Amino acid sequence: MPGVMSSCAAGLVIAWSRRAKHMTEGFDLSKQRVLVVGMNITGLACARFLQGRCEAVVLADTRPADNLTGQLAQAREVGCEVVPHLTDPAQAGEVSLMVASPGLAYEHPVFEAARARGVEVIAELELAARLIETPLAVVTGTNGKGTTVSLLGHMLEAAGKRALVCGNIGEPLISFVERSGELDCYVVEASSFQLEATTTLRPRVAVLLNVFPDHLERHGTFQRYVAAKARIFANQTAQDDAVLGGDDPAVLGLRPTLAARPHVFATDAPADDAWLADGDIWLKDVGRLMAAGEIPLPGRHNVRNVMAAALAARVFGAPAQAIVEGVCRMRPQEHVLEFVAEIGGVRFVNDTKATNPGAAIAALRSFNGPVHLIAGGSEKNADFAELGRVVADRAKRVYLIGATAARLRRAIEAAGFRELVQCATLEDAVDAAAAASKPGETVLLAPACASFDMFENYAHRGRAFKEAVARLSSKS
Repeated sequence: MPGVMSSCAAGLVIAWSRRAKHMTEGFDLSKQRVLVVGMNITGLACARFLQGRCEAVVLADTRPADNLTGQLAQAREVGCEVVPHLTDPAQAGEVSLMVASPGLAYEHPVFEAARARGVEVIAELELAARLIETPLAVVTGTNGKGTTVSLLGHMLEAAGKRALVCGNIGEPLISFVERSGELDCYVVEASSFQLEATTTLRPRVAVLLNVFPDHLERHGTFQRYVAAKARIFANQTAQDDAVLGGDDPAVLGLRPTLAARPHVFATDAPADDAWLADGDIWLKDVGRLMAAGEIPLPGRHNVRNVMAAALAARVFGAPAQAIVEGVCRMRPQEHVLEFVAEIGGVRFVNDTKATNPGAAIAALRSFNGPVHLIAGGSEKNADFAELGRVVADRAKRVYLIGATAARLRRAIEAAGFRELVQCATLEDAVDAAAAASKPGETVLLAPACASFDMFENYAHRGRAFKEAVARLSSKS
């Protein structure tokens, strides 16, 4: 029944706005003395917004002052009180609200001490959501959330909607609170770190793409990681919509707990609302949407991302034509299956953002020809068993780097694969892979791990890979 969601969208948005206002009424910033913990992008954005709107703002960080040279300068520019090396909330005096850095576990002793004093501890996402009446489309998942929010933003824009993409993908939501009145929708990427410290967050549309074991060094167990992701649905009602990845049993397992209307998409399993048949994407209320081959992003996982974004866009009234147009506007993101160069017939691809085994598996499955995989990095306590099996099926050779190299080797060898090369640096791995590759093959950086053992972040690692490839190109 084409247009069912479209015809209801306006009324549902109005109802959502009224309900959202009711959920946060009584939250008066002017009466709050707020302690913001964390002097990176999120903490600074919160402090800038809160300064002048609260009784008082204190911006603190748990790191010593010697480790905060640049951050302290920016913090002092905000004009609020600044406290480095916070070990106890009492250092900031009496506070009524604490905004937690996503870089610190929700159970961090500083937050536990605050809660013991009766201080509410919330995430930046929660703070911003309490101040916004405009509907939120919030997207989470272990992999694909950045691509999905970008797709959804393009689809809504093509439909003539005033949508703003923000959150974990770029600037925090709090930076755009004042634009609420001029927008139809915020499209927000949210991580488990942001979601675990939410209490009243209520997305008009909540999207959970997938959940693979990740960030276990932070959450402790897979069950707790799933629970953090599931916070995205906690305050939804029957007036809201939930979009679920049907190829993931952990995601589908949450369906019976939802109050919102569920919309399930899948490429490899039965799905009620979006599915793949004979190479075409179908939507329940539209019919055939487009051929999967028309998507300008490689990989079956991106077919799922398109489905998820399309279902969310339909809730906001986007017609099929605008959805297709939005997909076609997409361009590959930097550091996500990014084609870097072709040298001597060998393709070099940067997927440094594949920071967990599930993302690395998706990357490997995106190529039909022989792949030389560069993998390894800092420890997240991930299980590499499934990655080992996919490597054995898909890779020609693996070049191991970083702190997890030994664990990766054991998992890959357990799958019967022996073509492994230990490398001291990423540059060494690029050189070794280039020397062993033949025309028609691919050298793929898909680390399956975080980057903090050797690099500042995943982007720094991606740039280092591209620089190593550029040096190869200059020699050819």
